[in-house]
Amino acid sequence: MPKSAYRATPVVISGYLYTEDDYTGTAVNTLTWFVWLSLGRTFYYETQIGCLTARCEQRRHCSFWYAFRRIKGKLRKVYLGKSVQLTQEVLDKAIARLAMEPSFADR
Repeated sequence: MPKSAYRATPVVISGYLYTEDDYTGTAVNTLTWFVWLSLGRTFYYETQIGCLTARCEQRRHCSFWYAFRRIKGKLRKVYLGKSVQLTQEVLDKAIARLAMEPSFADR
């Protein structure tokens, strides 16, 4: 986890959620995971292939998740989808996409 991360930020490591509440130990892609997503607003996701920070943003009457990662000093952002779409596969694809996608400043 990056040095600047807030201590209370939930973390997903090796497919399991670690929080400061009853949801600690929840596996990604389970029913409990999707329940937590409807309550949570941000989390840090870490795998062997990379990491990202996910944040839920309100747009009109719906909430959508976005992935963020700073690469070479530039913040990159990728759309993840609604809570019901946020699976481990989607998160892993977002890590790969963030690593290869140029930022707006690079275009």
